[in-house]
Amino acid sequence: MNDIKASIVILAWNGRRYLQDCLEAVLRQEFASFEVIVVDNGSTDGSADLVSERFPKVKLIRNESNLGYSAGNNVGIRAASGDVLVFLNQDTIVQPEWLATLVNTSQDSRVGVVGCKILDFAGTTLLHCGGYLEMPLLLGRHIGAGELDQGQYDTPSEVEYVTGAALAMRRDVLERIGVWDEQFCPAFYEDVDMCWRARAAGLAVRYEPKSVLLHDESSSTRANPLLGHYLHCRARLSFLIKHYPVDWILQQFVPAERTRLENVDFAETRADHRALVEARALCSHVRHPRERAQLCLALDMLRQIAVRRQHSTEVTITPAPEGWGDAELITPMPPTLQETDILSAPGQDVASSPKSRKVEALLGRLQAISRLHEHPFKSDVPLVGPMIAAVRRAWNSVSTQWYVRPLINQQSLYNAAAVETLLAVDADHNGLMEQIARIVKQTKDTHYGLSYVWDMDSVVAKLVEQQALLQQQVNALRVQLDRIQTEKSREQEK
Repeated sequence: MNDIKASIVILAWNGRRYLQDCLEAVLRQEFASFEVIVVDNGSTDGSADLVSERFPKVKLIRNESNLGYSAGNNVGIRAASGDVLVFLNQDTIVQPEWLATLVNTSQDSRVGVVGCKILDFAGTTLLHCGGYLEMPLLLGRHIGAGELDQGQYDTPSEVEYVTGAALAMRRDVLERIGVWDEQFCPAFYEDVDMCWRARAAGLAVRYEPKSVLLHDESSSTRANPLLGHYLHCRARLSFLIKHYPVDWILQQFVPAERTRLENVDFAETRADHRALVEARALCSHVRHPRERAQLCLALDMLRQIAVRRQHSTEVTITPAPEGWGDAELITPMPPTLQETDILSAPGQDVASSPKSRKVEALLGRLQAISRLHEHPFKSDVPLVGPMIAAVRRAWNSVSTQWYVRPLINQQSLYNAAAVETLLAVDADHNGLMEQIARIVKQTKDTHYGLSYVWDMDSVVAKLVEQQALLQQQVNALRVQLDRIQTEKSREQEK
């Protein structure tokens, strides 16, 4: 293993209180060749500065904002040079043989993903020895969680998934199954999704008990458990729609989810409701129109159960039309908001709103300055000023112009591309607002003869769907910008 290089990607977000211990433990690992990459996800507590000041050997990447777990780790992947990539949470302390064990296990060609034994910070209570999904609700369960560690899970085993708090995979596995799926944003189920894709490719997910770390579990959502519940539920629904057929969802998941919703407390029901609204937008990924309509109606039924349970009213269920299988349909809710609640005034031209005019002015300024120009040499010195300027021009032509002019042209092209992209995003925004206006004015839509009333939740779902499409464009642009900046850095180094 002496010729194998590992890249450890640590995603940091407001984790200054953890990073010192985390990085010290990582850098103590006895392994021949490894690099450490910290991707700071827009921290505001000085996390990035701590890494920069105290750990100069660590490669630090500063994201301007919190991109979430998947997108942040994908930034780390693009910067990594190792044969094995290891993803590690900031709120962990790895033990001495942690890295060597992960890398050694990952070299088995039958293995796609490797995970660890994880203990609490006291080092006595198990948190994770592999995981599985409890069916049919797809609730993630950690093997051994809450038990005292007495060696009962010290045998390597194949599991359904391992937690993203710490896992490893070879680079060729990533190239085969793809990087982290950024639809699971900001967190939850992206690790399950990665392991599911590895298993679908015929690779094993391995739990390796000799690779041990301590973890302050759920530190990022502990202060707001309701937010954590909402994010978890939304990610669970995203995973469900991505990986399971509609027939199974209707026959197995929906009845079980309905029972769960009828028994959770009020606060969780509110979080579930919001997650169901946003999950409805994912139905657009279902190719078959009939199945897409069935899934939309099923999610609407669950959503309205959550809403009406909050108000202690009974839910009206109507039988599904013939040929729709065992799915049940819900009596649609009436619209709850008028169009003036979404737009500033009925019938207003969205594109001419003050905000849009301000954006238009800013884009105009960007266009005006996007083209770089060579510096004109002047001199205000009396009499000999023109001669001084001429000497400067001649010197520039001989010494720097051959190098600077290509950089000016490259930067101008880059600026023009950025302005063009911003114009496209602004146009998409205006188009989206106009579409919202049409949706709000619309009273009915039809799915196979079934009249469906648009309510505010449906408008939100449409917004989420459009936002997801815009996010895909932004992610693609981010990849292109990374590539341009990398190429530019290499040219400057030459």
